[in-house]
Amino acid sequence: MRVLWFSTNPSLYDDGYRPFNNGGGWIGALERIVRDIPGIELAVAFEHPVDNQKRVRDRVTYFPIRIDSLIYRLRNKIEFSHQERYLMPRCMEIVNDFKPDIIECFGSEWCFGLIAALTDVPVVTHLQGLMAPCHNTLYPPRYNSYTEAAWQLSRLRPHKALRALLEPRKSRQRVERERRVMLACHNYMGRTEWDKSVTSLLSPGSRYFTCNEALRPCFLDMTRQWSLHNGRNTLRLCTTVHGSLWKGLDIILKTAHCLHDTAGQKIEWHIIGSPACSDYVEWMEKDTFARHNVRFLGVLDADTIKEELLDCDLYIQPSYIDNSPNSLCEAMALGVPCIASATGGIPSIITHGVNGLLTQVNDPYALASAILRLSGDPDMMSRLSSAALSTSRKRHAPETIAKQLIEAYQSIMSR
Repeated sequence: MRVLWFSTNPSLYDDGYRPFNNGGGWIGALERIVRDIPGIELAVAFEHPVDNQKRVRDRVTYFPIRIDSLIYRLRNKIEFSHQERYLMPRCMEIVNDFKPDIIECFGSEWCFGLIAALTDVPVVTHLQGLMAPCHNTLYPPRYNSYTEAAWQLSRLRPHKALRALLEPRKSRQRVERERRVMLACHNYMGRTEWDKSVTSLLSPGSRYFTCNEALRPCFLDMTRQWSLHNGRNTLRLCTTVHGSLWKGLDIILKTAHCLHDTAGQKIEWHIIGSPACSDYVEWMEKDTFARHNVRFLGVLDADTIKEELLDCDLYIQPSYIDNSPNSLCEAMALGVPCIASATGGIPSIITHGVNGLLTQVNDPYALASAILRLSGDPDMMSRLSSAALSTSRKRHAPETIAKQLIEAYQSIMSR
């Protein structure tokens, strides 16, 4: 079976070649599973900033796509509507070169899924987030493109103010593109009740296949698991945040304020990732992360993230919207007690009171209360930790994911 992926990142192509490739994320973890399945010949195509030549490594054929156009790169900063005109011809060249039996496109919000309208090869879209619901939650309350532009202008950055004003337009373009993808494609892979229900709404009559999230190998290594950190005077929290405001960076600041100032709880809150909007959040909230011992660690490799998770007391996922956050799944796989927003697909990941705790969206007071309640109950922390480990071993087992994937491919190809 010849399988062609169109991926939103280089997967394992850059692994060992570029810093902080992080093992290719969850798509790279899935590639590790698929390339070892007997009878599958895998190819992975993706945009790349440098390379543009087909390569074969570790039994996988890679098709990096470099669009050598300054206009393309400049327009990417302010809009998305032009991308398919540049990418679709190259994608069809790759299809004709590799001659796949099935095509898998990652992310309904990316333009790769539009290839379903251009080829007779069966296509399945592997859901990541869903852009329409994310657009609905593009900004937290009181935040918008105008306040962000005002903040950028206050920092004498007019070009970034313009980009801030154009952000809602870019988001609407992705929503419209997702709509066209979901009209063209009739097969989907997902992993939560939320992405299943939204898909049935946006793509009526389509077929949905469950494929659980693959995790990077170090998070499935059971030789080290989370355990209680007795004797600490300071509560250590951990969260992974990248980019978007809908990940709840403002909620982190407000919750830290509740814990630190209102409850008098000593905390250290470590933020993994690169949230470029932290200064903007401070400006909006008239407060600072540093004042409440919230530290930004930047982008870390997988092994360092694992050490941070094992060393924390609780993992917090305060998103406004999310499907199945990879960071939350990784924390649960290590047995870290987790608290997350009851939004999107997260209730399919955490069963409240069984393997984690759920709190209301956009409620720092409820989140702070849940943190204090859980951190003050070591028995509950141990119970949630054990249940999270048990859930994760089943949900993220590579052999289970391989079986789900093969069954989906075979079912799609048989139609």
